[in-house]
Amino acid sequence: MFAAPWEAKAFALAVGLCEQGRYSWREFQHHLIDQIAADEKAARAERVAPPGYYHSFLAAALKLYAQKELLAPAEIEAKIAAIRAAFS
Repeated sequence: MFAAPWEAKAFALAVGLCEQGRYSWREFQHHLIDQIAADEKAARAERVAPPGYYHSFLAAALKLYAQKELLAPAEIEAKIAAIRAAFS
């Protein structure tokens, strides 16, 4: 189901926060749909392949976490940098 460990972690975190009542799954779905559309539009404009599903998933999740103030912007940037470093 997951191509890399970080994908499973991102999914588990999103599900866990939803189960804790931090947001509804439907709310997350809306963010994910918007993120996938934005990623596909950007990829078309740049004439490159769009990022994979879980890259869009993670970006949508981080935006939602920031909107809900579940993570501070600095924490989000640090997590993105750590993920990029671990899987580059």
